[in-house]
Amino acid sequence: SYTVSTAIEGTLKACQLLEIDFEQATLAVVGATGAIGRTCARILSERFGRTILVGRDEERTQLAANEIPGAVATTDANRVREADAVITVTSAESAILLPEHFRRGAVVCDVARPRDVSVRVAKERPD
Repeated sequence: SYTVSTAIEGTLKACQLLEIDFEQATLAVVGATGAIGRTCARILSERFGRTILVGRDEERTQLAANEIPGAVATTDANRVREADAVITVTSAESAILLPEHFRRGAVVCDVARPRDVSVRVAKERPD
């Protein structure tokens, strides 16, 4: 619950600082079939205009999306590029999200350990 709380609070605060209009914005949750990702998606989907759930297993990701009105399920990490805010929390053993996966100016909250977001993102992306 602490991880969920900090992910939600951090994402919302960063979006507010960047003056992102939640109703017009898209949220992507990578690792949306896990307990943390699914809970973050459920809570934050009420604030965002659109929600994209990204998971490895198509069927499980669709089941998670069915719980959230209007949510889109995908196994394609490239769909993250559509999001204004991204929470990522997978159990991957190495970075799965690279600089090209993110929209310019997107808020990215990586609460996975080890990290889901490559260190290249901070080095190559001044935004």
